[in-house]
Amino acid sequence: MKKNLTLVALGSALVLSGCMQGNTKNSELEKNPTGTVVPQQVETGTFRKKPQADVIGDTRKMKGITKVGVPGMTITFDKKAGQSAKATTGYGFKTGPEANVHVNAKLDGVDTATFQSIVDKGYADFVAQLKAAGYEVVGRDVLKKSKEFNGLNAEGFPEVEDDQAVVIASGYPDIHQKSFLNKVGKAKLVLDTMAGQTDVTMIYPDYLANFAAFGVQTNSGFGATGNRTASANVSLGQVAHVWGKVITSESQSTEAVLGQATYSEKPMGNFSETTNKAAKGIQTGLNVLSGLMGTSTRTDREHTLAANPAQFEAAMLDAIKKANKRLVAKLKAASDD
Repeated sequence: MKKNLTLVALGSALVLSGCMQGNTKNSELEKNPTGTVVPQQVETGTFRKKPQADVIGDTRKMKGITKVGVPGMTITFDKKAGQSAKATTGYGFKTGPEANVHVNAKLDGVDTATFQSIVDKGYADFVAQLKAAGYEVVGRDVLKKSKEFNGLNAEGFPEVEDDQAVVIASGYPDIHQKSFLNKVGKAKLVLDTMAGQTDVTMIYPDYLANFAAFGVQTNSGFGATGNRTASANVSLGQVAHVWGKVITSESQSTEAVLGQATYSEKPMGNFSETTNKAAKGIQTGLNVLSGLMGTSTRTDREHTLAANPAQFEAAMLDAIKKANKRLVAKLKAASDD
């Protein structure tokens, strides 16, 4: 079982051991038996979880709707993530020792076919959950009655780059086609037009998926000998989690948005440090110099999640299906209200 990785920077007029007293901010990560992060509510980082995650948004226009179309799905997978922590002992116009930590995490080992498989299975599950909730989901033959739908395409997808992969469901077009409007605005117009041309309410899931979680701990105050001290700590863990929304059309588009991420407790692979050796040497020299001068220290590190494709897919689908379930329940509650 791989442990969470923790990076610490200390800043002091003298490098001290022993306890520090002062202001502490703690959102340290915890782990479950699988080695993934235990979801918890934290103030910083890219992963936040409340005991009962909610769905927000005005879906009253879904009242009485029983027939819907789902002209695709988009999921944007983050392949890079980062978190910083900073602690300082300055007060008033005076400056004191300062500690900085920055951690970058990147995803490796997941190919385009795996991303596409996740989206296609996520789309199929979304449709299945709509049907299970009592909705009639129209087929492609009905969608093709829309000139708007027929005028769109999937050119350029999947769009896989170094920092992210944007993937749409196979066989469906990109509804965020470039225009003078922002992507969300364009999608709403497309869905409204399709709804008007088919007389069917359109629903479109649009998600963001991430693989990393961060915890931050900072402390500033005075050491055992009275010297001002500062420490900063960033912890890194793996957890598949999904934010997102469904855009609906009924005269004017509305959205149901996940108020908190859905997550999976399934492991995806192992983290290892991949910091550039030359950069690490320079940073170490700067840290030593800063420590002697009593000014600041900075630590920068990069870690790579070497993902097992099958495990990555299983974990992401777990989180996506939970997002589907929560959002469909929100729509159903509105339609039955």
